[in-house]
Amino acid sequence: RPLVAGPGCAYSAPRRWLSSTPKPPAEPAPPREPLPPPPRKPQPPPSGGVAGPTLRTPIGWLSLGLTAASAMGMYAYYRATLEKKMHSVKTTGTAALGGPFALTDASGARVTEADLKGRWSILYFGFTKCPDICPDELEKLSAVVRAIDASGRVSPPLQPVFVSIDPHRDTVERLGAYFKPGAHPYHPRMLALTGTAEEIEAIARAYRIYYSKPTPAELRSGDYLLDHSIIMYLLDPNGEFVAFYGKNFSAAEVSTKSLAEISKWEVERSPSPGERFVNAVDGALTQLGLLLTGGGERPR
Repeated sequence: RPLVAGPGCAYSAPRRWLSSTPKPPAEPAPPREPLPPPPRKPQPPPSGGVAGPTLRTPIGWLSLGLTAASAMGMYAYYRATLEKKMHSVKTTGTAALGGPFALTDASGARVTEADLKGRWSILYFGFTKCPDICPDELEKLSAVVRAIDASGRVSPPLQPVFVSIDPHRDTVERLGAYFKPGAHPYHPRMLALTGTAEEIEAIARAYRIYYSKPTPAELRSGDYLLDHSIIMYLLDPNGEFVAFYGKNFSAAEVSTKSLAEISKWEVERSPSPGERFVNAVDGALTQLGLLLTGGGERPR
């Protein structure tokens, strides 16, 4: 029956029992296991082969073939250029001066053009009885040699050479006394050469040196002067003519121009990148051939 509040009575709803004990926290849900990956579809094997992993390389066969073809083309081009350079005939440039000779030095030893090869040299033609011009030119030549030595750019050092055009008076003994160290302010490396009248005439003709010859009366008296060309010749390490300098050139000019000629000569004969490439390929092919035949050294 419903409750009715009478007079002087207040209605209250029924109370629920509240527990003073707190409820324990809820347990966390167990972690979910990851789902397994989906099964991979099997790849069909290549035709005519067995199924297996596919090898991928950064360089394909096509690019590898193009690289090899380019290298072979470069080798063929540079090889042809090198062969043409080696067999080309020089039609312009320096004059055809110089040649074989055989003379005698101040010690009595025989000297030929082969003894000058392997180093740069400068030749001067004159005679020891010359009163002024030849001593001046020999001092200038000595100053040139000292300047080039001081530059440190020429090795082996430059060889100065004096060739006498007076075979009758410039004997071996005369040259030995004249070029004795301390007798004159000439460079100690000066190589003094003389010879018979025929030998002097031959080398003068090869270098186109003009010189006068004494008359029989002058030869008997031994007192005469000789007129001759006043020229210095620069020769390369192969004994070939490179440049000449007349009397009007100072020692500073001769040394500067000689160093320029030496540098130019070295640049012209240094291998180009193409020649170095050909030499490297030739060396590799040679080594490969030796390895295939069993005669080469195997890399460790």
